[in-house]
Amino acid sequence: MALYATDLNLAKVNMKLRRDYRPYYFFAQLTGAAKYKGSQKWSLSGNPVEHFKDFESQSTGNSIRVQMLKKLSGTGFTGEETMLSNEQRLQFYNVTLYIHLKRQGARLPSEVQMQKIGWMGVAKMVQPELSEWLGSYMNTDVSAAILEGYSRHITAADPGLAVSKLYPKNFWVWDGNNDFSTNSLAAYSYTAATELGYWVTACETLETGRTTDKFDLDTLIAIKAQASLDIIKPFKGKTGQYYALIIHPLQEVSLLQDTNFQAANYTGMPRGEEGNPLFKDCVYTWKNIVIFVDGVVCRLPYYTGTTLNFFDYSAGSEMVASGSNEDQSFEEQGRGTDQSVALAYLLGQSCIGYTTYGKPEFTGEDTDHKMVKSIGIQAWWGFNRMDFINNLTVTSATVQSKTQLAVIATAV
Repeated sequence: MALYATDLNLAKVNMKLRRDYRPYYFFAQLTGAAKYKGSQKWSLSGNPVEHFKDFESQSTGNSIRVQMLKKLSGTGFTGEETMLSNEQRLQFYNVTLYIHLKRQGARLPSEVQMQKIGWMGVAKMVQPELSEWLGSYMNTDVSAAILEGYSRHITAADPGLAVSKLYPKNFWVWDGNNDFSTNSLAAYSYTAATELGYWVTACETLETGRTTDKFDLDTLIAIKAQASLDIIKPFKGKTGQYYALIIHPLQEVSLLQDTNFQAANYTGMPRGEEGNPLFKDCVYTWKNIVIFVDGVVCRLPYYTGTTLNFFDYSAGSEMVASGSNEDQSFEEQGRGTDQSVALAYLLGQSCIGYTTYGKPEFTGEDTDHKMVKSIGIQAWWGFNRMDFINNLTVTSATVQSKTQLAVIATAV
């Protein structure tokens, strides 16, 4: 089949799109590639975000069942006798990844421009804007996976897959007294209803203690101990082991007002490993906690009564873009009522997984009676929180799985 100049130009534009969205994708620096071992078994990179790239050959419908290799477990063998079996054994963690098509378009502002600029010219003109949108959209999809278990468009009903939300098991509420609340969700059996109720109650409780329950150096000190108790494992860098901590700018304000943190920062914090991309955009480091500040990635929850929302606000200033409402897309967030709590994310090993089908690419859009020319991009992907289950099936709503992330709520 002949390859036309327009095909080559489109390939170049698509390559530029795939390259240029990466700087806007915050989690690119925290992403590693899971390696496929055959028979649906994978070995993990140990980075906070795992990319599974073999969706095409392993998928069924909109999902892929991933069986992940776990390290050897067991105890050492004492003595000189021949070892027969079971001194060490392999276990497998399993997770289901979902995938969905997302599209975004941009229209030319006038009919005159439509006549002057060809399709390829349109693609080149809007490429920077759409690259930024794609990176921003993927950032909030990771946030949705952290807060709701899955990408926002996977839990949404229309358009989406309507998969039930799964709130984090590690939801820590800072009590302003060198400790987090003892009612950590990692420690008790729960149903979706009781878990949601706990979140709302915890957020409302922070209202009364907002003068003391701020994010400060004491919070950082308590994080490491709590992570150890909840078995959140740090991921490995070139010369050490680290946690990624992403805080909201409102939490950064409280942190910078802490005189103890000011002194630690003034005397010179370690700046991390030279050449390690993990530390490229970090704002602070403390001990082995690498601290990022991002107000888009970290969400301000809207809560009232029994309602808790991160992306669909009924009384806040944020609205979800849909066919009937295009006021504001969910990757943008404004502060509304009942938003006196900010959330920070602590990320350990392999806490988020995602899979892609192909790569982002430009698409030619139909015009309305040939009056408005437009261009779009589309991509197939899905982000899931990787709560590891040791069995192929989860037999009960109260089965506890292992999670490698925590959400930390403080008053603002």
